[in-house]
Amino acid sequence: EPQSGPDLSPALAPVRWMVGDWEHPGGREHWVATAGVFYGVGFLADGGFEAMIIDDAPADAEGKPDGVLRLFAMPGGAAETVFTAADHDPEALRFANPQHDDPQVIAYAPGGDALTATVSGPRGELVIPMTAVTGEPAPEAEAADVAFARATDAEGADGWVAAFAADGAMMRAGARVEGAAIRAMMAPLLGRADLLWEPVWSRRSPDGQWAATVGRARIVERARVTWRGSYLTIWRAEADGWKVVFDVGRDEQPL
Repeated sequence: EPQSGPDLSPALAPVRWMVGDWEHPGGREHWVATAGVFYGVGFLADGGFEAMIIDDAPADAEGKPDGVLRLFAMPGGAAETVFTAADHDPEALRFANPQHDDPQVIAYAPGGDALTATVSGPRGELVIPMTAVTGEPAPEAEAADVAFARATDAEGADGWVAAFAADGAMMRAGARVEGAAIRAMMAPLLGRADLLWEPVWSRRSPDGQWAATVGRARIVERARVTWRGSYLTIWRAEADGWKVVFDVGRDEQPL
């Protein structure tokens, strides 16, 4: 049975300075290490969100690391764009994707209780100074996440899709999945196995309209754990409670 591993993989441990809660003129950015992955979420001052992952395994590698750090950027829950780190400088992170229209480079550098992000491309360079803040947990979203897991365990695909907003989506194999395709993708798995998870971290947006939960997950088939991973879920407060707007996960590195 695959056992749960540490939050910081050998490749991520030297750049643990990324983990934390950061404020900048355009909003807030939050990073957490879970099961060998950095999950990042940005809450924008003008509304909306950004979902990000830093991992040392390609998206299709089933968690097997290759020693190369990658930034998976999903602004607003869009299909992921992959930026690859060129080196392993523990004092800076620089990710590049020359084929992307803009930006083509995303870099982070620490400085005491501050973090500087630099975004550059054909339209120019933007330097974003960030200062450390105290992140606000989102207990209501954590409770909604737990209820989501229990409903899925009890009702299968019906419980899974009921948690999603009308415009909600999942990211699977680098592509955005939405609408009826969510049920079609999840029904075979949930018909033969149990997908179990629990949140370990949460953050709320300053306006209270958005929240993020991060946690660990596992698949159980015939009373045996066959897979372990982690996830990031973005929630939005609606009239009937918190609803899933975006969900993405990663396989855990084999141990």
